[in-house]
Amino acid sequence: MEQPVQLPLPMWRVQYQLLGGRRRMMAIVLVTTTLLIVGIIAIRRLMLRDPFPAVATRVLTLLTVIQVLVTVLGGANAVYRALLRDYQTKMNESHRLTPMSGIAVSVGYLFGSTMQITALFAVFTVVGAGVSLFARLPVGPWLLSNLILFNGAITIWAATVFSGMRLEKPFSPAPIIVGIAALTLPLCFVPGAALLLNIYSVLFAVWIMTGRMMVTSPAILLVAVVNVVFTIFWISAAARKYRRPDMPALNVCRGLILLVLALVTGMTGLSAFQRAGWTGPTSFSGPELAQGQWIATMIGSLILACVAIGGAVKCRVLVSNGAAPRDWSDRVPSLVAALVAAALICLLTAGLGVRVWRELVTPPAWGTEARAAFACAWLFTVAACFLALLTIRNVFELAYLRFKSGNMIVGLFVIVVWGLAPLADVIRAEYFRVGRDPAAYSWLLGCSPFGTISITWYGLDVVVWPGVLVQVTLLVLLACLARWSRRKLSFKRLTGGNPSPKRRRGINGRVP
Repeated sequence: MEQPVQLPLPMWRVQYQLLGGRRRMMAIVLVTTTLLIVGIIAIRRLMLRDPFPAVATRVLTLLTVIQVLVTVLGGANAVYRALLRDYQTKMNESHRLTPMSGIAVSVGYLFGSTMQITALFAVFTVVGAGVSLFARLPVGPWLLSNLILFNGAITIWAATVFSGMRLEKPFSPAPIIVGIAALTLPLCFVPGAALLLNIYSVLFAVWIMTGRMMVTSPAILLVAVVNVVFTIFWISAAARKYRRPDMPALNVCRGLILLVLALVTGMTGLSAFQRAGWTGPTSFSGPELAQGQWIATMIGSLILACVAIGGAVKCRVLVSNGAAPRDWSDRVPSLVAALVAAALICLLTAGLGVRVWRELVTPPAWGTEARAAFACAWLFTVAACFLALLTIRNVFELAYLRFKSGNMIVGLFVIVVWGLAPLADVIRAEYFRVGRDPAAYSWLLGCSPFGTISITWYGLDVVVWPGVLVQVTLLVLLACLARWSRRKLSFKRLTGGNPSPKRRRGINGRVP
């Protein structure tokens, strides 16, 4: 179903009235401005001995913390509260009866429910600029950092709109945002994850506001463009989910588009990271960091590909149960989704990340031995990717055939089956390691696709083929079990779920 572009004025007007209208908006702006001015005067009174530029620097640091919390966390919570209110009052069902398109409704939630947050953002920006002018500090960095922050916050708001377009009760994004904030330091060294989770926008804004680090213009432009692209993606996905919340919005096509976007941004960011290096207070550049970044990006791509595969399986199950498909993409077999996703991961990482992976296995010299090493590494990497996604496709089928929502089952499979084997081998190797000798890992590490990729690109002295054989055996067993479940379900549908004739015989021994 096509989504025509309409002006979201009705949704903006509704959200504006629900937020209290002009009186409440003006009251919030005036009260906030007054409190900020009084607070700045009080801080100046307490620090009379310090020059005003030093006081202004501390005031701007305090405003930075408040600005980040209000814009990111407060804006996402405002979108969530608007979606929750419409869910509780059944207003979302009334919106679906109106001629408004899904894009108009999604954009209405995006900028309508966050009007007060936008007003507060403007107040903090103007007050910070005024403090900078009075202290004769450069105003340009403060305004630029606020634009970067607002650019990233809109992407987070759009993702919140997408997550709230559902038949069930919307869930609060605050725990997710707090969890990502707690993992900011390790995630910022994985460019794909940091760009997808919008970590760089907040970090760049804070660095520029506080003057702790200089950020280059290409990096700012890259992050801004990525944020705009992902904002458009989340809004279009929310619009698609608005009319048909019973069907997954991230089906094969949109799931693969998300995978391609993540791979392109991840590989581009990883190449830029390796080319520029880390220019922070501590140098983290080196082969170990490059290997860890590459492996984390590959594993993250496998996990993200599960979105497309799960969407394909769920669409096929819903259509087979009588749901009307939206278009041809809801009928794409899950096997095609798994094969295409694995091929995309291998091709895009090999093509876009060639500057990175050529320096991981062997020295940069491109000789016969290097070619053989790279061929062997990519052979096991391709095998791990295809085996992993074909296996997870069967797990999704078993989960959705047995349960209404199979995401938890698939998550448990990834943690238990793919996670425990490498973890057990790492614990064993560390336990039996003597002194500072290198840990001796075994073939058990390669029983998981995550372990196979780690062995390959870390260059560990471990035999890989026994673990690959275990993955093949697991794939065959799950494929047989999934085929048996499909046949059993098809037979049950053909017979209407009735018992066999022998069990339906009456007292006289005849079949009624």
